[in-house]
Amino acid sequence: MFAALLDTSVLWPSLQRDFLLSLAIEGMYRPLWSSAILAELEYAESHKLMDRGEQPDDSRVRRRAGRKLGAT
Repeated sequence: MFAALLDTSVLWPSLQRDFLLSLAIEGMYRPLWSSAILAELEYAESHKLMDRGEQPDDSRVRRRAGRKLGAT
């Protein structure tokens, strides 16, 4: 099995992220990301919420980002 680094650019669009993570669940590859990539994803999520007129709560943004990556 090979490993692939998933950058924010592939984790951000939800359909693409879901597809890539579903391939990982099936054992096609091992996804990798760093704390810097997760921080960038949190940043993008919080700005998306602000663009929608919501005030992002940091813990809520972290939970959303974690759920998207299958963290508990």
